[in-house]
Order: sequence, then C-alpha cells, then structure tokens
Amino acid sequence: MGLTDSLLYYILIALSILAFAATIYLWPALSRRHILHISGRVAVLLITNLLIVVTLGISLNNYGAFYTSWSDLFGIETTAMAVSDAPSQFSNAPRITAQDLVSGSVSAAGTVTIERIVRGKSSGEQGHVWIIFPKSAVAKIKSGAPLDLSLYKVLQVLPGFPGTPLGWIKRLDIVQNLETAWGNKKLPQSIAILTETNLLHGYDGECFDTPNGPQIETWLTTDVKTFATSWLGVKATGWGIMGNSTGGWCAPMLAIRHPDQYVAAASIAGYFTPQPSKSLSPEVAAALSKEYDLRAIIKETKPQISIFATVSPTDRGSYFQTIHFVSEMKNKISITTLDLAGTGHNFQAWIPAITPALDWFGTKLKKVSL
Repeated sequence: MGLTDSLLYYILIALSILAFAATIYLWPALSRRHILHISGRVAVLLITNLLIVVTLGISLNNYGAFYTSWSDLFGIETTAMAVSDAPSQFSNAPRITAQDLVSGSVSAAGTVTIERIVRGKSSGEQGHVWIIFPKSAVAKIKSGAPLDLSLYKVLQVLPGFPGTPLGWIKRLDIVQNLETAWGNKKLPQSIAILTETNLLHGYDGECFDTPNGPQIETWLTTDVKTFATSWLGVKATGWGIMGNSTGGWCAPMLAIRHPDQYVAAASIAGYFTPQPSKSLSPEVAAALSKEYDLRAIIKETKPQISIFATVSPTDRGSYFQTIHFVSEMKNKISITTLDLAGTGHNFQAWIPAITPALDWFGTKLKKVSL
C-alpha cells in the first residue's frame, strides 16, 4: 500500500480510534501492580500513541506532499518506475508513444499527467518528473501520426523543501489552473514538466551544483532539458520556470544563470539570496554564496529574462528578501510583483498567485518564436 494512498490514511485513522477505545476498555483490567499488568499498560499506551503519531505524520505528508513513497521517505533507491536516460545529445525524433500515457492520471478535461524517473548523464543524478499534457497534445500522441510537439511551449515547475512536485498537483491544483489558462487563451498550449529538486534524501541542496555533492543545477537544466527534447520533442529554449518556497529561489536563479534556456521565471514565496546548507563547510558555503549571487550575476551578464515575484508582508522569510531584491534590481532586469494578502508561508496563501502567474507566463511565452 502506497505512502500517499487514501486507503492507508483511513485505515490508520480507524486503527487509532480502535486502539484508543481498547486502551480505555482494558485499563481497569491492567491496573494491578504486577509486572505483566504494568507491561500491558506500557504496551497499549505505546501502540496507541504510535498509531496516532503515524496517522498525523501521514496526514501531514498528504497535505505537504513531502514524500511520494515509502522508499522516498526512507531514502531507499528504487527503479520500479520507468526510467528514462537523458541522452548526451538532443534528438529530433521524439520517443513518447500512446502506451506511455496509459498509466497516467486523466482529468475530466482530458489532461494527462504521467510520472517518470530521469537519469542524467551530465549530472550523474536521477529524479522524478511529472509531465502534464494538454488534451490537444494527448490527441496527437495517441493518433500515431508523425509527432511534432515542438510547437508547444514548456513550463518547468519546481517544489520547495522538503517537498515534491505532488504539492503542485494536490495542493496548488496546477492541472486545473493550467486547463483554465489554456481554455481562456491566457497561456499558449504548453507542456508542464514538474521537476523534483531534492535529489539527496533529507538534504536541501538549493538547486546548486555542490562540490563533492549533488549536481542539482546540472540535472535540472541540462539533463531534464535533454530528456524533454529527445523524449518529447519540445524546443530546448524559450522555457518558463516557476517554483514555490525554495523552488521560488531556484526558478529565478536558474533563469538568471541560464538565459539561453529560460525567458521567464516566477517566484511564489521565494527568496533571492543563496542559503547554502549548514552541513557544508564554511569554505564551500562561502564559495557557493559567491557563485550564486544573483545581484552580481545580473550586473555582470545582464540576462534578458523576466521575473515574477509575490510579495506578502505576512511571509517574513520571503517578504524582506523580495522587496530588497526588487528595489535593487528593478532598473537592471524586468520584474513584475504581485501583492498577496495570504497568511504566512503555506499552500493556502499561495493559491491566489497561481492564476496570475500563469497569465503572466502567457504574455512572455507568446513572444517566443517557434
């Protein structure tokens, strides 16, 4: 039974209630001071509390989509899912077929979402991606006719830490929001690639290429790009990229460092100053802070990209960094801001930003020549 299965959650709730009721019922019989009775009291208390803690943990994980499976939770490598190697070169012959869509989830509007594992040759890393196809692309793939998805725009979507792209699917309703944007012509027909960023279990890599550590930047840009280009047949340039929380740092950072690939980046409750992991040595942390200094990069390279950023006074971690960055960089790079009245740093506060962000992407991606 999967970690995120609803059946598991409801079974745990039922077991927790039964264990609580059994504890109350058995307590009088276990009230004596004999060693067996004491052991019995300890046992029923441990079982009841363990079930309650596990149930709360599963509930929290289902809310935040922090882990997708038991192997993900315990950091166990698994290849049960289809693995796609990102080739060393782009290919003009897309390999996706109708069979690849069979296992995907289908929305009422005909949008299909599939999950794969991408194993990158450039980075040596592998991670999960969720690919969202609009109904028009699904029809083309299923038709069996010569396939050309290069006419579709690409929107790469990143999660926060800890978290997986399932947060975008389950909590931020990215599929429904994309369908609305496609339907009202605010966003051109596009394929969304929801990309895992937390490639090393329990480690917040900030999307860096860390010396002697995970090469997340290379995986997100080079390997995911080569996979998308060869397997889907989309263009390798002119992408949009969007993220929330830590992903809201990664999205503009990657766009600023790779303007040849991205034209626009949206930061939902993100930040703009590198925050290397405290587990790194001071020397490595200092080197990464210098290498990923967005202000210095913008001043030096003047990247031709556009940035969208949310501003919320109740989200202290994001608010001050964002307003300072906007104030310092507004005359050096195109920045659009959206004021959020949400409360704090959470999915509920970010939901109102998704539609405006997608509409904004529409104005930027429509200008990209095919």
